[in-house]
Amino acid sequence: MILNPKMFGKINLVAIKGLRSRYAIALYELAEDYINAQIPKVSIDNFREFIGVEQNQYPKFSMLKKHVIDVALKEINDSENISFTLSYELTKKANNCYNKSI
Repeated sequence: MILNPKMFGKINLVAIKGLRSRYAIALYELAEDYINAQIPKVSIDNFREFIGVEQNQYPKFSMLKKHVIDVALKEINDSENISFTLSYELTKKANNCYNKSI
């Protein structure tokens, strides 16, 4: 990180202080890394890993979406201390697995 600081986003501690959910904080930090760029599509398993959701937590995607993804996005988008808005798009693969693009 010291050798290549442009590789990482700047974290606004005031913004993080205003977030209640650990998933919102993780998602905010991920989004900061991709400021001015589109976050690449990732699988649900990779998304879980990025934000720290264990495989046995919220085993159904609908539960993950309702209790983690949507809550974290709302918290970030409602924050007065964060200057960007996040959204996502679900895509289905041929084998009925979802990919997540944030």
